[in-house]
Amino acid sequence: MKYQKGFTLIELLVSMSVLLVISGISASLFVSAILEQRRILARQGLYGQLSYALEYMSKSMRMAGRDLTGDCLGAEGRNFLLTRQDTAGSGEYLGIKFINQSDNNICQEFFLDKDEADLSKPAILKVARDLETPIALTSNKIKINSLRFIINSNVGGGTITYSSETDDIQSRITILLDAELVELISQPIKIQTTVSQRNINIR
Repeated sequence: MKYQKGFTLIELLVSMSVLLVISGISASLFVSAILEQRRILARQGLYGQLSYALEYMSKSMRMAGRDLTGDCLGAEGRNFLLTRQDTAGSGEYLGIKFINQSDNNICQEFFLDKDEADLSKPAILKVARDLETPIALTSNKIKINSLRFIINSNVGGGTITYSSETDDIQSRITILLDAELVELISQPIKIQTTVSQRNINIR
């Protein structure tokens, strides 16, 4: 009598174990690839929003003009004014105000909007135009850790809070921005750029 060849119980268990290990590794690689793709797309969105915000701010600040009446910047002849000092935190100024000549000479301000009542909410970069309601330049999916404006001037000492027509050098503003994603753990992005006022700074 001939016996039919087949698999023993041990062979079946070994085969199933190998199949389960291979399936687990494949599923793990697939999930890792999906998460990495999500992380890459989120960082691209972060770069896109920050690039837009910096380009928008730079374009506006290049067209800054002197405040001839003092209604916007608090005194006649000023070009830029630092605003919104963070008295409860770093002491840095979180905003900058100027006259935008390319937009009907409106009084424009860029600032970091922090919810002091709920510090768990991400700070948002906003723009205010005259008496209009400020609008957001970044979404709440981005956490801005810090935003700083520095006026490069040769007058005064310490932190220069404004530039004016009496300065001997052309008005330049340095923007320092530190931001990261809210949902995904990632390295913060630090950006620094300097903007020169297009109009010659003369009386």
